[in-house]
Amino acid sequence: MGRWLCISLALLTMGCGGDPPPLQQVPGVGPDAGMVELDPAPSCPGGQSGEGHVWLGDPGVPQLVARRLHCLAGDGLLHGAFVDRIAPRGREPTQEASHRFRYPLDDPRRHEVQAYYEIVGMVAHYQPHLAFPTPAPVVVLLREQDSFATSRYESSELSLGLGDVRPAALPLPVVRHEYAHHLIKQHASKVPLLINESLADYLAAERGDDPSILALDRLALPAAMRENAEAMDLAARYLERSVANEMVYPDDVMTEGELCEVFERAAEVFPPEVGLVPEAKLTRCRELDDEQKKRPEPHLAGRVLSGALWDLRQRLGGERVNALIFGLLSRSAELDRFLSLRAFGAGLAAVDALLHAGADSATIREIFATRGLPLD
Repeated sequence: MGRWLCISLALLTMGCGGDPPPLQQVPGVGPDAGMVELDPAPSCPGGQSGEGHVWLGDPGVPQLVARRLHCLAGDGLLHGAFVDRIAPRGREPTQEASHRFRYPLDDPRRHEVQAYYEIVGMVAHYQPHLAFPTPAPVVVLLREQDSFATSRYESSELSLGLGDVRPAALPLPVVRHEYAHHLIKQHASKVPLLINESLADYLAAERGDDPSILALDRLALPAAMRENAEAMDLAARYLERSVANEMVYPDDVMTEGELCEVFERAAEVFPPEVGLVPEAKLTRCRELDDEQKKRPEPHLAGRVLSGALWDLRQRLGGERVNALIFGLLSRSAELDRFLSLRAFGAGLAAVDALLHAGADSATIREIFATRGLPLD
């Protein structure tokens, strides 16, 4: 179980020794969320440094890339300091002792540091469109032994299961997805789960310029499972998600009941130690009534809307679509009538009328109609 760490917006800087060195330059935020050394770089005892690992590259070809975190001091512990806020003139280093950290080189919190780093990258990326200067703080909790499938966002906490990730690396698309929920909540607290999941997938993909939220070959699945065609098909049906899809409403929408049938069968086929069907999900399925089983499953049905938004991004560009999405989320007085799959496109068109005099309304109408979500 990872340890708790709560700070505002945490951005890693580098340091060595008992006291942090002067923070000459804050690391930049790149699209790959790699770690960047200070310039000039501090002198590290013995030239040692800590390394973390992230997924980069083609989602179909997982790539483990080591990134330098900060210096390994003479006491055998990693040292550093966080930057905790983004100001109008740039990112400012914190001087508060409570935002310092020290931990062993092989400690899993190196992934926690990278999660915070990516959070700051998301804020910097979307800040021009946010309705507030700085989002509320979040907590990152890494659960090294728990299944990847148990990752979640709840009450300003990002909880990430890494037990079945292959190799032992931080999955940035999932960090982005869970933090996107936080950004959505900061704008509108009552967004229905289906829309929430759609937007979280889209914002995660848009930030990373990578449509894949999860590919099965990024998981440490047992060989016996990989050789079992039925097991892999079941896993793909509820785990693999990409916003680059051609899903159409309502034909391609999976219901809660249909997903529960997949879960029940997967629980029979998967080896118990895999843990890709958490018991809590099976328990919830058994508690659903007939009406609840007919509802669209938010994560999977949401791919229709996230796919439409990705298509819109391909036509209009990310900045244009981001402005429409956050502009709609910020219109609290009118938001409720747009919070369904069928109405969301009309909400974007309404914001487009305000921001761009309706210049993109024809494109919005075309793309949503193609997805079975006409604006009329």
